[in-house]
Amino acid sequence: MQKGGLGLKIGTEFYYRNRPGSQTIQNVAAGYYHHPQVQSGWFVNTSVGYRKFVGGFFVDALVGGGALLLRPVAPSYTCDESTGTYRKASAAQFKFMPTLQTGIGYRLPNRALFFARYELFGEMPFRSVVLPHQAISAGTQLHLPK
Repeated sequence: MQKGGLGLKIGTEFYYRNRPGSQTIQNVAAGYYHHPQVQSGWFVNTSVGYRKFVGGFFVDALVGGGALLLRPVAPSYTCDESTGTYRKASAAQFKFMPTLQTGIGYRLPNRALFFARYELFGEMPFRSVVLPHQAISAGTQLHLPK
């Protein structure tokens, strides 16, 4: 297994159902990551999910998708199905990015959140349908007054 790199994600969250003990949520995010010796990627994605509170603590799970613009470190090649020959692919590759996330966190009385999430995301299409990736993200979410 290779060691991963670093990334940054910035987004916002919407509430479809906001009850005292649970929330149905949607988030929209944009970000960048760099995986050393493999690739760099810019992405935009959205996810829909459910968050359950027990006191200030919560667990959540989300599923979604988005767009991923990749720039591999090494040259990539594509196969021409009709001739079986390979040609050099573009340096930038545009892919669909399915996502699956689960996390834990804590909400402060002022509605700010601290969270940690395990995320699975993929590159589609890939030679074997999807190329999976995983990430661990930790951060804070601030409530901005209207």
